[in-house]
Amino acid sequence: MYTSVYSLILFTLLFNDQIKKGLLDVTHLTLEDAKCFPYGFNFDYEEQEFVHLVVIPYLEIKSIEELSHLNLIPIDNPRYNEFLSCMWKNKRFQSYNGAINYEAIEKALSASMGRDVGDTGPGILLSKMEGSRIVMICRDLGGYTHGQRVVLVRNCILQELKKFVQKQNGRRYSNNLGTYYHK
Repeated sequence: MYTSVYSLILFTLLFNDQIKKGLLDVTHLTLEDAKCFPYGFNFDYEEQEFVHLVVIPYLEIKSIEELSHLNLIPIDNPRYNEFLSCMWKNKRFQSYNGAINYEAIEKALSASMGRDVGDTGPGILLSKMEGSRIVMICRDLGGYTHGQRVVLVRNCILQELKKFVQKQNGRRYSNNLGTYYHK
């Protein structure tokens, strides 16, 4: 009797945990994203390709570690450019005249990094410093169209996130050995 009750409780806990993970993991485009689908978008064939383009609007959902595994994308793909520019405009990371809202990006980056590195005093300070540093590096990169501008900034931020994650993973590894050093 106790074994079946215990098994039921354990199953329920594990099932709820998997549901929470599934809700937080972005593997599909949302109905809000659908507003930005380019002309002739084929959901069945292109959804998984396009979901991996999104970095900045998904900062609140994905971890920095997860985002660091995404690939850079070409600047000369108008379908990607239009889609991402529309997404950024809807989330107010880009204005309708094409200007990038770096303050909003920095705030979103810092908040996301804070969740990942910890919300203690040093973690919050590190998150703010890194968010600011990344935005400074990726500021004013150019681009002829609104979409190209978004792709350039997206790729730059993604490269910096990859460096940050590598550095953090190196620190964790070195801490496990009892030695703390900066790479």
